[in-house]
Amino acid sequence: MKPWLLALVVTVSVAATSFGIHRWMVSQAAEEGAPKAAERAEQRRAFAEQAAAADSAARRDSSLSVLLAELEDSITTHSTDSMLIVSAGNIAYRLRRWSTAEKHYRAFLNNVDNRNAEVRIDLAYCIFQQDRPDEAITMLKSVVDRDPQNQMAMFNLGVMYVQMNNPDEAKAWFIKCRSANPATEIGQRAANAVTSLETTS
Repeated sequence: MKPWLLALVVTVSVAATSFGIHRWMVSQAAEEGAPKAAERAEQRRAFAEQAAAADSAARRDSSLSVLLAELEDSITTHSTDSMLIVSAGNIAYRLRRWSTAEKHYRAFLNNVDNRNAEVRIDLAYCIFQQDRPDEAITMLKSVVDRDPQNQMAMFNLGVMYVQMNNPDEAKAWFIKCRSANPATEIGQRAANAVTSLETTS
């Protein structure tokens, strides 16, 4: 083989080998990068979902705020309308406007039905969220004193004690809630809470 032809063959072979190596390296990089790319794609999807949820929540809160303002305006001329008052309390609760919800729930209890357990339980949670745990717990225990089978009050006591970092007291209330009626949805949630506390303690 002529020297120049041999040189050409070698050059072509080296070039082909280099190209093959390059393709292999690209392929390897793609394979190694695939999990990262998938992870980034998942992160982008999660961020997009969060943004959409936040936008949806913002629009919902805006609508609820308008409705709350309308209800409060109506209450000024219908101060004893139980439906208006409790609805205003419930909307403020959903908006996490705890002091506003407390005001409406207290108005309901003082002017409409002082023994309404559901409103009293919601009021207790509003109070708890405003850093008055002792008052909230006392209120819930008064509900249980009146109605020893009130699972919602017992469950909320358990939740409050969890948030106060008192797992023993929380577990005791979840057990009471479960024992009151293990077949109800809240009884089952209490059972799950007991299991969770036992697992983490």
